[in-house]
Amino acid sequence: MSEKKRKRGSRGKLERPRKKVALSTPSPDTVNVTLLQDVNEWTPLLASTPGFVLRPEIAFRPYTKPRPPKPRSTATSKEILLHSSNHPKLDYVGQEVETENGDTFLSHYVGVYDPSNETLQLVPARKVVIRSTLKTTAPASPVIEEENDTSPSKEVSARNTLGLTFGTKKSQKAIRSLTENDIVSPTSKPGAALDPLASAVMDSMAASIADMPSRETIQAEAISNKPIPKPNLEAETPAEVYTLDDLVELQTLRSMQVKEWIDKENDGEEIITRSRFVSARIARIVKAEEVKELKALKYLLLLIEWYWALKKTGQGSSTTLKVPKKEQWETVLPGWDTAAIAAVERRFTERGDSALNKWHTNLLLTHILALALVIDDCNVDVHDIREDLHLDQKEISTLYKELGAPLSAPSETHLKKLQLSKSDAQKSGHRVASLKLPLQFPKVRVVGARGPRR
Repeated sequence: MSEKKRKRGSRGKLERPRKKVALSTPSPDTVNVTLLQDVNEWTPLLASTPGFVLRPEIAFRPYTKPRPPKPRSTATSKEILLHSSNHPKLDYVGQEVETENGDTFLSHYVGVYDPSNETLQLVPARKVVIRSTLKTTAPASPVIEEENDTSPSKEVSARNTLGLTFGTKKSQKAIRSLTENDIVSPTSKPGAALDPLASAVMDSMAASIADMPSRETIQAEAISNKPIPKPNLEAETPAEVYTLDDLVELQTLRSMQVKEWIDKENDGEEIITRSRFVSARIARIVKAEEVKELKALKYLLLLIEWYWALKKTGQGSSTTLKVPKKEQWETVLPGWDTAAIAAVERRFTERGDSALNKWHTNLLLTHILALALVIDDCNVDVHDIREDLHLDQKEISTLYKELGAPLSAPSETHLKKLQLSKSDAQKSGHRVASLKLPLQFPKVRVVGARGPRR
């Protein structure tokens, strides 16, 4: 059985054809090549401009200087130098450079081909590298300026000179540190024009910071990336900062069953849940006939019990909270609808993950605390919710600060309601988180605003 062999190198239709396209003018069979050696010191130049683009209107003036003799070198006796000062702020200098590997026998040539008589002339060329430097302007009469200078900066300079000469090592180090970071202005006259160096620096700074975001933009972006519910920064009242529509999904809120609570409260029965915060507020909300708020309170109870069902694993910064498996829901979360539990798990975990890291844990806790704020009309005594979540005073204070609701001491009216004195309330941890306008969030530290400590 014979198989037809595939031609070597066949790679499909996209392969270039092996057949060469005939040129319009046939190339000659032979070309006469001549080398022009006697070209004096002026030869063509091969110039490169690494790092910038040279404008075509820049004109150069050529100069020559004796080349230092080197053994076994074929270079000419004179070196070519190019210089241009046409630019208002920059000087351009072109110099011959050796090759990177130090090969002194490497030469460059420029070829000129004449198709009429089929000749090619090779002319020796030199390679130069053109670089740019900022122009600097020295003061016209530094001696007179120094004599007439009575500014405080001169006194500081004199003290620094004495300190460097007679001071201790510690003081000398401090003076050198100040001198290294000092920027001395060439003139103290208001409205005076900057020198070319300062002007070039200012131009480059203006171009680099043109698209730089403002501090307010950075703050808003940082808040949106924090593990907190997204606040409404354009809110006109505290109640508009966090709303039930933003904190609870509509479908999940509708699935909360509160008829049993309403019936028991209307029959005069006491309703006791596993949460101190929830149990203390059911009666008030049922009497106010706020069904939506009562459903939000039932959802808050679900979040608290789901938080209790998470198992802590790991230590330190690697601590995570393991989510219970679906077959364990009836045991750790009895009486709850499985669809509501699944909605909570989807909202506070990454897809496919079975544990909450530090970021997602804080997201869950801040949602619980924000719901407590909404239910208590933006002023909540944190004692009950802190006990439910097993948090210390510092942790809950930090979380409420992130929400824009710092803690403060309870008012006299609240103390009378609690039947506690001010000292007793402080000892028992009764603090009030208040959401007020304008919102104040912890300031975001701008990286690079301060230099490293010395």
